[in-house]
Amino acid sequence: MVPKVTDLRVAGVARVLLSPLVKEIPGFGAASVALRKPPLIHFNLDFGAAFGGSYSAKAIRLWLDPFIRTTLTSMVVWPNRIVVPMLPEASTGPLDHLYLRHQGEKRRGFLSFVFFGFFFRFSSSVEAEVFFRSLSLSLTSISLSLDLPFHPLHPPSLPSPPLLTSTGLLVATVVQADGLRAMDRNGRSDPFVELDAQPAVVHATRIVAKTLAPVWNETMYVLIQEPKTQAVRVACFDHDAVNVRELLQVNVLKGVSSVIGSRSLIGRASLNVRDLEPGVTADEWFPLGLGETGSEDDGGGGGGGAASREGRVRLKLTWFPWELLYSKQRQAQRGAILLTVKSASNLPTISGSGTPPSCYAKVSLDGKDRETRVAKGTTDPEWIEKFEWIGVPAAESVLEVTVWDSSGFVLGGATCLGMVEVDVAAEVAAATVQPVLKTWYLEEVPADRGAAASASAGGGGASSPHAAAPAAPAPPASVTLQIQWVPFDFDF
Repeated sequence: MVPKVTDLRVAGVARVLLSPLVKEIPGFGAASVALRKPPLIHFNLDFGAAFGGSYSAKAIRLWLDPFIRTTLTSMVVWPNRIVVPMLPEASTGPLDHLYLRHQGEKRRGFLSFVFFGFFFRFSSSVEAEVFFRSLSLSLTSISLSLDLPFHPLHPPSLPSPPLLTSTGLLVATVVQADGLRAMDRNGRSDPFVELDAQPAVVHATRIVAKTLAPVWNETMYVLIQEPKTQAVRVACFDHDAVNVRELLQVNVLKGVSSVIGSRSLIGRASLNVRDLEPGVTADEWFPLGLGETGSEDDGGGGGGGAASREGRVRLKLTWFPWELLYSKQRQAQRGAILLTVKSASNLPTISGSGTPPSCYAKVSLDGKDRETRVAKGTTDPEWIEKFEWIGVPAAESVLEVTVWDSSGFVLGGATCLGMVEVDVAAEVAAATVQPVLKTWYLEEVPADRGAAASASAGGGGASSPHAAAPAAPAPPASVTLQIQWVPFDFDF
């Protein structure tokens, strides 16, 4: 049985960033590709006449459709992006700034022009952005159209750059909702709200049972990567202890989670971070709609309209760019840790054969562990991987970093190559300049067998009056980290 996928269509708004601009062909060092909103996906699935054709494929399609949508959303919806280097870094310089990041950026000037129907915008930081109004993909064709209006003979005039030029923190309080649509047979719902600025990090309220006017008053802290272009999505769901409608459908692929503890969409909305004034709390009602988040009418209000039948949700939103949050020294009890594990140096070789280790770093903070990828065959690995912890207590919090060699994982398990503990309050939160970029020496480092083997091999011959002086001791093993403390103190 081989299923056949036909009429595959993906529609969305694409964003392409060409940066940095160089003199070599093709004229730019890398291309960053993302979708501004979750895409609209349509396809047909057919098992052939012998197995019921498209009718028998309906059950699988119901499972496959949200799976594909969720996967694409987590990979390529802005601020997530796919970065494709076009030239070696010798020609382009470091490309770390193109990836998903937290650090701020300086104000830039812009220059724009129109070339062969594409709208280009250049900045003094040497990059170009290409906007497409829509991106439609099929198995046989690709069509593109512009995101910004333009005159065919004259380039459009751009407004002055907005003031929001750095990343920061959005404090969002989900206050309440009213007028929600009844989802249960008793004429009520069991609503809860999910809020996110990027699909990989979703914040959710508690469930309020049997009401169409729930009150939550729950505060969430959302890290914003691209305040000029990023949107915050809000969705209200009805929680079902047992979904009777799913229970009546014969669909083994959807699993128990689709029947027990499932949810049904009541309505959704979206808002733009650039519409918020820094440091000022906006207390607003947002109408809920049922339109797809990737549709053209989604906009800032979710397509619901003022008199939406799906109801509305009240949010209190305060946007804090980094320059405002760090405008004075703050003694916050809780905050966020934004960590970049950059590299390690001079790690020991513990293999008897002298083979360099294949190592990764494990980071532990506040009872939560993170791991980098494995860098194979090197004593000086470079990772440059970013992690975050939200709501960390400043006092008595210790960031523990351990470097492991995974070479012998199959036979004897990973071997510790060294570790270091960083006092969050003393070494990070108390720093006057954020983020903190520092190299820490590792402790509990095992003996370097590779160096010992080399020494024994070199000294195996007869003694000579002109024997070489003993080798200088190897430099200590170390790890380089960039740590940023985001204080949850909003008293201005």
